[in-house]
Amino acid sequence: MGYHKKFITEELLRSIYENDGYQLMIENITKAEAIYIGDDFSEKIIELIMENTSEEKIKEFFELN
Repeated sequence: MGYHKKFITEELLRSIYENDGYQLMIENITKAEAIYIGDDFSEKIIELIMENTSEEKIKEFFELN
């Protein structure tokens, strides 16, 4: 039996966010049993999500970076 793993990169996060929306991006991250972080941008987004930062602040981070 395997773990539900996700390899997260800036490109993947931006693609999910732009094509599928904020909520699906959050679900993809929070439902994984293990997360492999590929870059600093992804690390910051995951940190914001795990700290329950508001949706507006996360969207703002996307727009500014």
